[in-house]
Amino acid sequence: MESIFDKVEEFVKETYRRAGKEKTIPHFERTVYWVRQLKPDSDEALRVAAFSHDIERAIYGDWVQGSTDVDVLQKHGELSAEIIGGFLRTIDAEDAFVSKVKMLVAMHEFGGNDEQDVLKEADCLSYFETRAPIHVTVWPDQGVPKAHVRKKFEFMYARLKTAHARKIAKPLFKKAIDKLNRTQIFTDKHR
Repeated sequence: MESIFDKVEEFVKETYRRAGKEKTIPHFERTVYWVRQLKPDSDEALRVAAFSHDIERAIYGDWVQGSTDVDVLQKHGELSAEIIGGFLRTIDAEDAFVSKVKMLVAMHEFGGNDEQDVLKEADCLSYFETRAPIHVTVWPDQGVPKAHVRKKFEFMYARLKTAHARKIAKPLFKKAIDKLNRTQIFTDKHR
């Protein structure tokens, strides 16, 4: 019998594949990994939230891309929470489970309670492993100013509140900044 997590994993992967964004899937896998590292006794709801926290990006596109705006990030979390909540209801997950997952996903950008903080930190660690190495070259190549990319990296690092997570992220953050500093932008392509 498939667990709720297995069904969510399948749903998220299929949704991202249909959107042509399967390269994002490792971010969710690593977010779950980091949740398990930061909170070994994490429950299924927290792991489901970790795997589905960015589901709205597969449906609504990259309107959030690189944003550090509080209102934009809040809307992103709320949309993702509604989408995963709707899916969980289709598989008859219990109301309390759905509510918990939605509460976690809605606040994954900001944290709040202990589990929301774990999810936020796991998301950041996974970001530096899986998304920053892509963003460091793709965004400038798409015309995103290097200063904006740097701001995103600094924002993600500043979100880490525990010394343990900051210690893990520090070399990844430094590597991303160093690579960004070495990245040449070919503006002729954007004229």
